[in-house]
Amino acid sequence: MTIYEKNLEALKQHHPELVELMEAPISTDHIQVVQAESGAHRLMVETASGETLAVHNAVDPEQVAQDSADQISFDGGGVVVLFGMGLGYLSKALSHQLEDKGSLLVYEADPGIFKMALKLVDLTPLLTSPRIKVLVGPDADLASACYRFLIFYGGGYVRAVRYEPAFRLNPPLYQAKLEKEFTQFTNATMMNIATLDRFGPLFSRSLVEAIPHIIGAKGVNHLKDRFSGLPAILVAAGPSLQTNVHHLHEAKGRSVIIAADTVLGYLLARGVKPDLVISVDAQELTYSKYEGVDIPDDVALLFHPSCNDQIFKHFPGPKFVTETFMPTYRWLKHCWPAKGTIEGENQCQMHMGFNLAQWMGCAPIIIVGQDLCYTGDRMHVKGGTYLTEEAEALYVSQGLLTRNIFGEPVRTYPTFWNYKVTFEKKIKAFSGSVYNATEGGLPLEGAEICRLEDALAEFCAEKGDHVSSVLRACLETPELPFWDVLVVELGDRVRDFQRLERVSRHLCRLLEEMARLRKESKEITDNLVRLTNRAERLTNLVPRYSKALGLLQFVNFSLELFMCREDTGAIDAVEDPEEKLDKQIERGQRYYGDLVRVVPSVLEGLVRLQGRLETLRELETLQGPYCPGERELLQAIGYQSSELFDRAGERMTSYLQEKGGRPSTLHAAKLAIEIPLQLNQVGLALERAQRALECFPGNPELETVHGRARDAWQKWHTKIESADSSRTRPHVPCLEAGDFYYRVKNYRRSAEKYRQAATDGGGSEGEAWYRLAKAYQMLGEHEEAIQALEQGLLANPADSRIYFDLGVMALETNRLEVGERFFVKGADVSLEDPVYCEAVAAVLCAAGAPLQAIPFYERALGQCPGDPDLLRKISEAYQSVFTPVASA
Repeated sequence: MTIYEKNLEALKQHHPELVELMEAPISTDHIQVVQAESGAHRLMVETASGETLAVHNAVDPEQVAQDSADQISFDGGGVVVLFGMGLGYLSKALSHQLEDKGSLLVYEADPGIFKMALKLVDLTPLLTSPRIKVLVGPDADLASACYRFLIFYGGGYVRAVRYEPAFRLNPPLYQAKLEKEFTQFTNATMMNIATLDRFGPLFSRSLVEAIPHIIGAKGVNHLKDRFSGLPAILVAAGPSLQTNVHHLHEAKGRSVIIAADTVLGYLLARGVKPDLVISVDAQELTYSKYEGVDIPDDVALLFHPSCNDQIFKHFPGPKFVTETFMPTYRWLKHCWPAKGTIEGENQCQMHMGFNLAQWMGCAPIIIVGQDLCYTGDRMHVKGGTYLTEEAEALYVSQGLLTRNIFGEPVRTYPTFWNYKVTFEKKIKAFSGSVYNATEGGLPLEGAEICRLEDALAEFCAEKGDHVSSVLRACLETPELPFWDVLVVELGDRVRDFQRLERVSRHLCRLLEEMARLRKESKEITDNLVRLTNRAERLTNLVPRYSKALGLLQFVNFSLELFMCREDTGAIDAVEDPEEKLDKQIERGQRYYGDLVRVVPSVLEGLVRLQGRLETLRELETLQGPYCPGERELLQAIGYQSSELFDRAGERMTSYLQEKGGRPSTLHAAKLAIEIPLQLNQVGLALERAQRALECFPGNPELETVHGRARDAWQKWHTKIESADSSRTRPHVPCLEAGDFYYRVKNYRRSAEKYRQAATDGGGSEGEAWYRLAKAYQMLGEHEEAIQALEQGLLANPADSRIYFDLGVMALETNRLEVGERFFVKGADVSLEDPVYCEAVAAVLCAAGAPLQAIPFYERALGQCPGDPDLLRKISEAYQSVFTPVASA
């Protein structure tokens, strides 16, 4: 059997797709095989540009590969990705030291090189290991393979190793694989895995708590293309938001304003009412964004099912929900009408906001406050975050250096950088235009940088339908769950979890006894066989509860990873019976021990959910002969006890309408105040408290709840008063606006602003014409630049900069005499300014006219006699003009 046949046979085990690739026609005409001094094979490869490069060391490539491999450690597990393979010497050396510590991915861009490696080198140690994957060709899916190894073999890192000869053969391809595919994907994946591992129980609890709210919320399918052609403004919590927040007043009714929940209080305190608020975060601390805020009931909420349950419980306005891939939702989604999904790729509220704007048909999408870096040493706008000042300062101190839209150095957080990458992918896939109107922060590839004031004037000029009324109209047709299906499904799973808990506890006791017996005796005794048979019978029961087990994925992500990595087939393949039994005991103790720890909390949540749904169903079908308002009051009480505060609020409003606004009992009066307090409607709560005291004057219980409402109202008004009280931002002069666009290198927009400043009057026409000329020069429109400079001369004939620029432009077209005349005139109007004269001289020298430069150096010396720098420069000019002739 040849080396190639041997390698091809090894490929079949873990790389069947490469067998198919190798059997297809592959050209190796560009590859020449030569020998190193050691006798080992090496390759000479002709690149696309016609250059021939060596892939391996000319002396001893195998020893060089071993030396390199010795520098690479697999300690602590993890995934090493080798970019470039050549003949496989380095990857083969790495395979020998891999053992069971980590995993190795090898990427080779050229199928021809890989085929030569299979023909020349025995790679079977590399190709037969389950911990090694070889990827070949420009389209190889490096990201998916990397993710699989992270899940199956774990480890705390993913590291790239560059095989430099490969990079020299095809720099663009390897660099793109490294930066665009590997780095971006790895960062996002590691972050997602860490999030699941850390917040799994929180996701699960929030999802279970969300079910009664999900079945009553409208799905995003009701928002599909609802606002086609209307601009969307995404408002994030970056520090730069404070510079343009007040312009958002002008956008109301002219766009769909979608805000991150982080800035809801910040916006409302400044009189800006968003149309939709996005909530996706499951952390308990995130609800503090809403506390102490008076939330209008015409602001809608779009929530992810796993967001913190206090948010959707205590939000008063219309609610919309997206479907999710998470197991708990997938388990029950058939129990209610389809909701639609905009989940996509989300790592923050504004990713979801972008998906929503696109889903609703909005165009263009305008992004505000999305700094993605630390502007002014802050992560968030002041007053728009739940982090303490100390926490923000710590994040800022640990930031990584990058550059903002102006090219200035700023610091950013690695998570922010991942957000940026995801945004850019979304922008690239979006068919409409995207404008980054943050006016600070990091650039977003594919989004045009624009001032918010200009974006509003350009895209939000016409007032359309009131967005909140359209959102309210989506709620007019109620949607009910499929109650019978929901009750049966939930009941079945509760029984599954109860049985799974009993089986797991029994198995843990058996496995503990088996482990004790194995310590006492190395032989497999009859008693041990008996216990093993009992354990096997119990484990055969576990597959019956597969649906329940599937729900544990996000509750305990480490448990899910363990099951992925500990393949039962690998244990079954162990031939030694004692070793096999020990592995089975170890695996069983860990797995069923985790089940015993996890299942009770999940079961408790499901039993609670059963009770809440039973109450909800009874309340919605409440029948009987009731007095006016009595049914509504009973429903309000029931909904409140089930933490469905928004429904309780609706029923309480109906009750008060039936009663002419005056509660008939003390309990109803208290409830009428408490419910809006629970819904963050502090103004409504205070109004009802005052009315209740009119009905029940002097009642101590009402006095207490009235005091709570008054304190909440005063705290909210303190926030309003401490906010910037202005409701409009002063108009930025066009000259300043032009400077902004010039700094971000948007010269077309800067030219528009400078021209407007030049023609509007106001005393700065000369400066505006001059800056307009600069913008035209950057655009390469020289005739327009000359015309602008000429207009600048008319407005301000004493501006020496204009003469200088005209002179430079004349030199660029080889009109030395014309340029010299402009320079002389500029020197006259600048009163022989030495800085101006020296600049002119330098330009003339650079243009190859030192003779013409000398008079300007002399003018500068006249103002600064004895200046050593000027003396040196004029001396160099004289020497270049009067070259000494060598003596005969």
